[in-house]
Amino acid sequence: PLSSSDATNPVNNQDTACVNINSATKEELTTLNGVGESTAEKIIMGRPYTQVEELLNVSGIGETTVEKFKDMICI
Repeated sequence: PLSSSDATNPVNNQDTACVNINSATKEELTTLNGVGESTAEKIIMGRPYTQVEELLNVSGIGETTVEKFKDMICI
């Protein structure tokens, strides 16, 4: 069973779900295009986020990277 703080948006590998950048595990974050283990750790260290654009403050993430996966993430 998956645990999620938002029952209406369970984090899983289906296209219909989104990866919550405030609660996803490192493994879930690395499923995003352009995110490796070190970047996933930086995302986790930068929590909490109030908007997706705050990812641009994370070292190693630029606008191009956010564009690759912005449709797959949520807050």
